[in-house]
Amino acid sequence: MFTFVHNKQNKNKMNTYNVTKKRDGQSAKHDYQIYALDFAAAKKQFSSDMTKDNYEKSNNFVFLWAEIDSVPLNGWYDLQASTIRTLSDPDCPGTVIHDYARSEMHLFCAQEDIDEGFEKWNEDVWTWEILDN
Repeated sequence: MFTFVHNKQNKNKMNTYNVTKKRDGQSAKHDYQIYALDFAAAKKQFSSDMTKDNYEKSNNFVFLWAEIDSVPLNGWYDLQASTIRTLSDPDCPGTVIHDYARSEMHLFCAQEDIDEGFEKWNEDVWTWEILDN
């Protein structure tokens, strides 16, 4: 179990929000707690926790930036579900560059959704949910 605390100085003023984890066909079980001033802040932390996992175990997910990678929105993109066009790298013959601007990209989770916070996350056969106590 993990506990995430936004502000240790104000821990006594913070609320506790439980996160449950459930495998398809099974009952939900307590996974960890988030301490936050309100449910909106807890959802933002939960959203960050759930998507942070993509950095460690990408499963063909990559975070792309609209300004740098020429995608519509900042966020996590599913490369396996996308149709990616490539270009030959003029500086390195035999190497290709992903041309996201001309590709059909599948947005998995937008940064703006992470920033707003969400209450439920599904991944394969697992579902996590933050509860508004």
